[in-house]
Amino acid sequence: MSQEAVTATSLEQALAEDDVDPELLTATVEEIVVRTKGLDREIQILRQEANRLHHEQTALKEKIKENHEKIKLNRQLPYLVANVVEVFFIRMQ
Repeated sequence: MSQEAVTATSLEQALAEDDVDPELLTATVEEIVVRTKGLDREIQILRQEANRLHHEQTALKEKIKENHEKIKLNRQLPYLVANVVEVFFIRMQ
């Protein structure tokens, strides 16, 4: 078999597998390297975005936790004030 026949056979096998983009099969090495570098940059950007979102989520969870604690304190405070006011009114009468 000649080199062209082997290449044609491997092209047909790769297309049959559906895992390889047909454009990649006909692309030059330089084109593949450029696309690989582009994908690496995109992966890096997406990882940075995921890390940023993770840190933002952590910060928001902390704020939510603090706000829940404030709500607990605010729920308790009116009852304490009401009891003190009642004590003052009882002594005034």
